[in-house]
Amino acid sequence: MDESEFIRRAALGRKADVDFETEIVLSLSDITRAVRALHAALLEHKIAPPEAELLPLILEARAAIQRISK
Repeated sequence: MDESEFIRRAALGRKADVDFETEIVLSLSDITRAVRALHAALLEHKIAPPEAELLPLILEARAAIQRISK
């Protein structure tokens, strides 16, 4: 499905069949955003974020997205 068909279906409220790789990439992107938001929230509350645990998670998600996108 090309972009215009996807947008047309979305505008009309119709389901657009998305391939599983796209769904995985979108899910990984959501996870990465959530981890970054958690990091920012911890900093905002002056709580030291667990950098050693969060950074590898973000880097692994990014690497997985790149592998899937190829």
